[in-house]
Amino acid sequence: MGFFAFLSRSDSPEGLGPGLPRVSRTSRFAFVGLVLAGAFAVATFGGCAAELENPERFGNGGSNTTGGNTDGGSSAPTCPDVPQVLKASCGSAGCHGGATPTSNLDLASPDVGNRLKTQKATTGDPLIDPANPENSVLYKKTLPKPPFGSSMPLNGTPFDDSMRACLATWIGGLK
Repeated sequence: MGFFAFLSRSDSPEGLGPGLPRVSRTSRFAFVGLVLAGAFAVATFGGCAAELENPERFGNGGSNTTGGNTDGGSSAPTCPDVPQVLKASCGSAGCHGGATPTSNLDLASPDVGNRLKTQKATTGDPLIDPANPENSVLYKKTLPKPPFGSSMPLNGTPFDDSMRACLATWIGGLK
């Protein structure tokens, strides 16, 4: 008896045939569910990794300088996409995004790195200093106790040491 006959077979007294036990409808549905789950797992996880269609979207060849991930052999920390982190953490309306960003500092619009290279903080200091990233106002504002004002993001999750290292690496790569 074939597989499809097994699925369509009702709970008849003769079972599936001579010498084979009766199988309830519930058992048949459970079996079908397992088969489908197995097929899904093979289709989803059984394929090869393939190649990225647009590898340039993920940093400059895996380098940390633009906030992309590092390659597997590097001992440097793996960094997220820093402009995306700035947008998500700081770029909401009412903060540094929207039509009127606080202190005229837009961290949400595209090409944030190039815009920040020429922009000054309210103190007159450069927002970013690629030659000395940890001296950048943007970097200092993420410290737990910055030398001026409040630590940022004001209402979000504070940047940890690892994220600040990624921010400094990203700033340094904006030369």
